[in-house]
Amino acid sequence: MRKIRMFYEKRGNLRYVSHLDMNRFMSRLIARAGLPVLYTEGYNPHPYINISLPLSLGFESSYEAVDFKVADDVECEDIFSMVSGAVPPGMTVARVADVVYKSGDIRAARYEIVFENAASAALREALGSPEIFITKKTKKGGETQIDIKPHINGAEICEADGRAVLTLILPAGSNLTINPMLLCDFLAERIPGALVRGVTRTMLYVDGGKEFV
Repeated sequence: MRKIRMFYEKRGNLRYVSHLDMNRFMSRLIARAGLPVLYTEGYNPHPYINISLPLSLGFESSYEAVDFKVADDVECEDIFSMVSGAVPPGMTVARVADVVYKSGDIRAARYEIVFENAASAALREALGSPEIFITKKTKKGGETQIDIKPHINGAEICEADGRAVLTLILPAGSNLTINPMLLCDFLAERIPGALVRGVTRTMLYVDGGKEFV
C-alpha cells in the first residue's frame, strides 16, 4: 500500500463547492472512475481521502492536491488516465505522483487577486502601509487583531484586461493561516469603490519556499 497525490485545478462553478462537499465529491469521483483505492476498516468503510489544504468557498485554484491510498502495483499513469476521463467541467487533472511531503508540512500559499476599480498605484500605496491590521477569528470563537504586514511575501501588482492583479504569498497550514479576503477587506477600506472579482490559489509551499509536492 502507498499514498499517491493527485494535483488538479478547481474552477468555474466548482468554486462554490465547500470543503466538506469536496470530500463527498471525491468519493463519487473514485466510484465513477473505478479507481482501485483502499478503504478504511470498521463498520462504515469508505475510501481514504485527504485534501491537502481546505480552499475557501468562492476561491478558484490551479494547484489543489488530494491523497488516495492504492496498492503498490498501481501506476500513477493509470490513475491519471482513469480520473481524467471522469472529472466534471471546472476540474482538470494536472498530474498524479507519489507523495513527497505531508499535508501538515504546508506553510504558505500563493494567491492571485483580481481587483476592479482599484488602480495599481492605489494598491501599492495601501500595501505600503507600515502596519496592516486585520481581525481574525480564534479557534475559541473570539476575535484577535493581527498585523499581517510581516507575513506578506512576494507581493506584485500588474494590469490585465483593465483590472489590477495582485499576486502575493500568505501563511497557510497548521501553524498560521491568513485568508486573503481579510487583506482584501483592509484594501477596500482604503480604496473607495474597489471590488474583488476573483481569488485564485496558484501554489502551496513547505518550509524553505519549496513547492508542495
